[in-house]
Amino acid sequence: MSAGTFISYSRKNLDEVITLAGELKARGLRLWQDISDLAPGRPTEEQIRAALAEECGSFLVYLTPESLQSKYVMRVELQAALDKWRQDRQFTIIPVFRGLTIPQAGAATRSQTGRDITIFHGVMIPANISGDSEEFRTSLGNAARQALAGSLERRAPIFKADPSRRPVLDLHTRQYTARPTEADLDLDWRSFFKGRIAPSALDCSATLLPALESIRETIASTWGLRSVSVRAKAHISAGIALGFAFRAPTGFHLTVEQNGDVWGTEVIPASDNPLTVMETGGSIEAEDLAVQLSVAHDISRDVDRFVQARGEPFRARVTLQPHVGYGRKSVANAQQALSMAIQAAEVIRHIRDERRALRTHLFAAVPIGLAVLLGYQLNACGPIQLYEYDKVRLTF
Repeated sequence: MSAGTFISYSRKNLDEVITLAGELKARGLRLWQDISDLAPGRPTEEQIRAALAEECGSFLVYLTPESLQSKYVMRVELQAALDKWRQDRQFTIIPVFRGLTIPQAGAATRSQTGRDITIFHGVMIPANISGDSEEFRTSLGNAARQALAGSLERRAPIFKADPSRRPVLDLHTRQYTARPTEADLDLDWRSFFKGRIAPSALDCSATLLPALESIRETIASTWGLRSVSVRAKAHISAGIALGFAFRAPTGFHLTVEQNGDVWGTEVIPASDNPLTVMETGGSIEAEDLAVQLSVAHDISRDVDRFVQARGEPFRARVTLQPHVGYGRKSVANAQQALSMAIQAAEVIRHIRDERRALRTHLFAAVPIGLAVLLGYQLNACGPIQLYEYDKVRLTF
């Protein structure tokens, strides 16, 4: 089992720590947190020390004026983490300073643990930054990136021993599904989609997209690898975003599980163009392009309702659908899936340039494997707005 990240904090800072936990989960890290992992009937201190000794490869402490007053943070959790670090220098300790100066944090930890916590590279978050701001998310993301690097570094010997091995990324936005084999990174995005059709704009720009970028960069820099296997139980927009993070110009190749089959970017695509393309002109004064990709089923009426409710015309509307019709059998194999992704991306690039559109609104009903492959091909397509289908309102 991959080593987890232990989060140490004061319960008085729980709201901000929940945001921090989201940043770590978005990057595929397994967490150990007292609020969810303490078992009933066993002494708390015993469980904390056992978790740090046996289950965790990194320790992230959220240091605030409140946590400096916490016995468990300072004299149990931090002390146990320092003890482990003395024995295992690969164990990563990451302090996040919130509302504290470096001298304050150093003096307090030195007096209570005998070690100055500021010797470890950490992240400083001034007290005047709002916990709801993008700047706050970015700061927490920097701490999560450090934890990700430490986690991947500990697993580096596995890949050095077997150069043919591909890292496995699991992506969850729906109900969690246990796998027979553990992933190297388990991207748990359920909290960002819970109770909503899609994540907020802040979630996307400040957390999820930067998380994917940091995963790609850290895999390349730490493991020296350019091939990744994806297993996704996720919304279509999440699959497209993941594929785009590893897009072709980055030099990565992807495989993705799709109903027992394996689709990927290294197969030879089908020689023909499997999609029918229909283009309808709109308003010359409009700036945006609408593209609908109907593979699993026809979404024309759903997009019609969206366009009507939007109240603004598009510069053009493009419909893509398989020659053979809609449904589960519309994508015959991995070669055809890649061919569909390549053709769809080429159509978007061509019509966007031809129509001089500023932005593309993409509506899709596709298998998740095709969503990942499509994202992989969407380089040089300009800004793209993704949508999820609202089953209650029957529109995007």
